[in-house]
Amino acid sequence: MTIARVSHPGYAPIDLKLPIDWRTNPYKSTSWRHHFMSLRWVTTRDNISAAAEILRNFYNFHCERGIRNPHYNELRGDHAATIRVNHILNFRDKFLGQGNTEAAKLCDLILFEEIKNLQNPEMYRKGHNHGLMIDITLLKLAKINNSYKSNIDISEISRRGHETLLEMFTENGITREHSISYQEFNYPLAVEFLDLCTGQDSRVNRQYRAVLERETRNILAFALRDCGEYFTLGDTLKQPALSIRQAHPEILMSPVESSQLGNVGNRLYCQDGFFFYKRRAMGESAPFEKDLHFAATCTWHSANHKQDDELSFCLEVGGDLIFDDPGYTVYTPEIDSTLLPASSHSTVFLPHFPFCNTQEPASGSEILQYYETSLGFHLEMVHRRVPLYKIARTFSLVGSLLEIIDSIESERDAELQAEIEHNFILSPGITALIENTSAVLRKNGKIIAIVSTHEQGTWIETRQHTVGSDRFEYIETTKLAFSSPSTEVIFQVQI
Repeated sequence: MTIARVSHPGYAPIDLKLPIDWRTNPYKSTSWRHHFMSLRWVTTRDNISAAAEILRNFYNFHCERGIRNPHYNELRGDHAATIRVNHILNFRDKFLGQGNTEAAKLCDLILFEEIKNLQNPEMYRKGHNHGLMIDITLLKLAKINNSYKSNIDISEISRRGHETLLEMFTENGITREHSISYQEFNYPLAVEFLDLCTGQDSRVNRQYRAVLERETRNILAFALRDCGEYFTLGDTLKQPALSIRQAHPEILMSPVESSQLGNVGNRLYCQDGFFFYKRRAMGESAPFEKDLHFAATCTWHSANHKQDDELSFCLEVGGDLIFDDPGYTVYTPEIDSTLLPASSHSTVFLPHFPFCNTQEPASGSEILQYYETSLGFHLEMVHRRVPLYKIARTFSLVGSLLEIIDSIESERDAELQAEIEHNFILSPGITALIENTSAVLRKNGKIIAIVSTHEQGTWIETRQHTVGSDRFEYIETTKLAFSSPSTEVIFQVQI
């Protein structure tokens, strides 16, 4: 007899029968497994007795029988555990409201085990948002009743939480997760933790919170396109998190502030490896023909959510997104893994010369110089993610001409004997016509950009996946790659 159905927006539903094997993973998906262990799919709306049976089976499997499940009380299960605790607290309240003290006591038994697990150092990711989620969960439990509080080392949880918070963001208040979305996701976690730590230095907490608020507001505003979607640099979703924006209006620019973005004096934002430039067609100075919005990245702070996207860029002109980034999702591993390497980004790619592993100490990826001009901007970036090579890219925007200079320098005596690919990921709907060493880009039959170079080489057109506005949707688009043996190639993008 089916006792429950596990529904997940990315997969077909799974019907469950007792006894449940809590190690099951029918889709071999970390996302589905996380959802399953979070208990988000358990509802008391229709059948509260079924919810009690599921929790009883959960407790028997993990606590009474002690069957090993890495997604229960080991590192892989940290995030799911924090979500699960909140659901079990809700179940407990509903059981008490119905006078079902036995089921409520079962919830307490589960929660005491969760409290023990969440304080285990082996289940804690220092410097990671999952670690801060655990600390927030424990501090919230301590405020519910003395039974929970007596089992929680509040002083230790506050101490390690502060250390984790300082590692999650740079000193300038930008997330180390390499993601616009995670700047948005992690801000409310930081605020909630600081609010729960009433025993800490309130002045320092206020100052730190002010930095986070200011930089989150700035980077989210400059990363947001006029259509209401983010540039998908790093592990970024196109859609903003509306629930977070509604709950934290302080991270949103006012209508007056937003209207000034792109005007003289408010066009450029660069912080900790993220660069944005926005220019309105009708500003306070000489008007430009079309609105323009540009984004680029060259940074490496941690392994969390890091893609091999140094030097990658996005460009939108007149409301048309021309060069895009593949984006981020976690629902089909065999596709998701193809979104990560440099070959899938608008950057310089050396076939057969892989980037170093992101688990290595982060270094060598940086924005060297940038400045604004009356007609655009100048931006210089460099990285050393390919061992023994320094790869640099310079952007210069002058009016409607974007110049890109790519260069590769060997840090050993031998010359690079390989074809170098300079990738341009086109937004879905953009087509390309190759004419000698130029690529004419069209949308709906209209020319929107021309990419040209005088260097020796060949244009190669292939297809690749990107993530759509719906994060469960994969869309095929065109990747243009200019393959050349030259260690320096100059492109002009006429827009």
